Amino acid sequence: RITVWDTSQPPPADPSAVLQPVLQFQAVGDCVNGISLHPSLPLLATSSGQRQFPDLLDSGEDEAEGGGDRPAAPPQVRGDNALRLWWCSAPSGVEGAVS
Repeated sequence: RITVWDTSQPPPADPSAVLQPVLQFQAVGDCVNGISLHPSLPLLATSSGQRQFPDLLDSGEDEAEGGGDRPAAPPQVRGDNALRLWWCSAPSGVEGAVS
């Protein structure tokens, strides 16, 4: 999830108040671990993903059942390792849009 706060606005007068986000969206199906803003264009780059390891506890079941003659299939590990570019300009008349 990408969350954007407008930190250029003064904080609320109430000291216990929390700055509310101006935009939130689900960017990818894995953790977002990096973002970068272009210095002069409304362009946001996000990186996502993490190292995932197969469950090693399930690796010996086929051999115990007599299936040791054929090689074990590699475990399926799914993740969303990606670099994505987001154009962040709002269409005319709409504030806070992300495409």
